Amino acid sequence: MKKIYFKLTAIFIGLVIGLALSILISEITLRLCPKLGYNYNSFQISGDDLLVKEWNTNQQDLLRPSNLLGYEHVPNCKGYTNSYGLRSKEYNLKKDAGIYRILILGDSIAEQRWSADFLEEELNKKLGFLHRFEIWNAGVDSYDVRRYALFLKYRGLAYNPDMVVVFLFMNDFDLSINTYYKTKKGVVAYNFFLEEVDKKGFHISPFLMQHSSVYRYAILKLSAYLSQKGKNNNTNREDNGKYYLGEIKEMCEKRKAPLCIIVFPYLKNFDEYKVYQKEEYLTIAKVLREMKLDYIDLISLYDKLIKENFYMRNSKEDEIHPNKETYIMIANIIYNYMLDKYFHNKLTESKYLL
Repeated sequence: MKKIYFKLTAIFIGLVIGLALSILISEITLRLCPKLGYNYNSFQISGDDLLVKEWNTNQQDLLRPSNLLGYEHVPNCKGYTNSYGLRSKEYNLKKDAGIYRILILGDSIAEQRWSADFLEEELNKKLGFLHRFEIWNAGVDSYDVRRYALFLKYRGLAYNPDMVVVFLFMNDFDLSINTYYKTKKGVVAYNFFLEEVDKKGFHISPFLMQHSSVYRYAILKLSAYLSQKGKNNNTNREDNGKYYLGEIKEMCEKRKAPLCIIVFPYLKNFDEYKVYQKEEYLTIAKVLREMKLDYIDLISLYDKLIKENFYMRNSKEDEIHPNKETYIMIANIIYNYMLDKYFHNKLTESKYLL
């Protein structure tokens, strides 16, 4: 019996040593042959990348690398973020009775904060006798629908939201799997196209992606295989939107928290959209309709304001971010939609009881 145990142990140790040597040899080979395409620097984003450039010049104290999201807000930035790294007022995590908490997910459209603040003010002013409303704004510059789902799953649900609102911009179905690292020269960004791996639920280690050529090789090969396997399924922007909005919808349904999407088009007439911009908009509209999600499309408001020659932009060149006055209008539209869709019955019951 002891001899069998000894032999099995020896075989196991031999296999482990053999595997370790194989990995070591593979690691050395891949590092010595960068032409194979698995050199980490091959995935470095250009120094001219807008987000990296902006981060290194203006926002180096506001953002930090994140294993989960690539990058995130630094908590407790005076006048900018609260202790959770959100663009909101400081609220206790524990909800007192009577509080109705709304979590907003979005990119720079939400990060700009005006619409969230105006909406919170409007809700408390007009419906404060029903609830005390708190808006937790998780908007971060250049996030996409994949990051919205990740944030909600691993952080947002812990805030115990009663409702989730997604500020959806036109390019939010275009995914970017980025990893950011701080160096002595500033921030360096790397980009990996791993959407299919992520959809299968694999947890990618940013540390190993950075330091191990073998790990990087294995993950990228797996990604290529899954992408090829799903080629006939027309994996594209539409599928990305359906997949990650589907995850968000499922999480909200389990929590019994209403999900509302706010569609932010470009700040110009639809006829002036470039071809890819029209495709972005039409894809979002199609996905929301087919998934039967509650949503507000702001394109009708924008068309109305354009006809009235109302200046909507935050700056002349900016066709993405509305100015403060437009955000006030948007907040009112969201408030009226929420009143009719989610709070009308409570309001009627309350008046009847009075």
